Amino acid sequence: MMDENSEEYVVIRGRRYFVHSNELDLTGNTNFNISEIEGLENLKNLESLYLRGNALKKIENLDHLTSLKNLDLSFNNITEITGLVNLKNLESLSFGDSIDESNLIEEIKGLDTLTNLRYLYLARNEIAEIKGLENLKNLEILLLSSNKITEIKGLDNLRNLKQLYLSSNRIKEIKGLNKLKNLELLNLDCNVLTEIKGLENLKNLRELSLHGNPIEKVRGINSLSQLKILGVDNFK
Repeated sequence: MMDENSEEYVVIRGRRYFVHSNELDLTGNTNFNISEIEGLENLKNLESLYLRGNALKKIENLDHLTSLKNLDLSFNNITEITGLVNLKNLESLSFGDSIDESNLIEEIKGLDTLTNLRYLYLARNEIAEIKGLENLKNLEILLLSSNKITEIKGLDNLRNLKQLYLSSNRIKEIKGLNKLKNLELLNLDCNVLTEIKGLENLKNLRELSLHGNPIEKVRGINSLSQLKILGVDNFK
């Protein structure tokens, strides 16, 4: 819709929200939360949509937003990743960062067509297994902190990945990283690792964080010639 000044806007539950520079901010607050995604069908040129901090339980009515590049759905009540198939220009997708309690997603799926995705944030959910990322070959940053992950796997196709965050999970062993030769940052804080290994192929790794793990001795990093920052507690 357009107002008298030819500014584009949408009306949701009686409130008017304006689109600025192809960006629409529908972030929730204590006084107003959106429980359903609606009224956005005509925003064909929209590039950024922020729906953080609302009361959404499912993803719907976004099919027509084919120009969308940035979508933030953090801090809602979403249980399943659906309804994103048509958003093939998406570059950044957030279901949870490391700041707030996020969503209730148990499975990574529904992302196969998002081949332009560069940034994926899934922290603070209920994810137990890393999978469903095979087609995301342009991914550069993957945030999976504060989930229920026990094993590092399903990352072999992410050859352009530069930053991987897996802190506050239940990981016992460092493995499954051999193909990530462009990785520059790896965060495995607050897991249950007892030794450092499986990093031999990460020749571009610059930062490695292992705080909060019961690691007694620092070994297995001699091949990391680019390493500048190492975080380990209580080591010998």
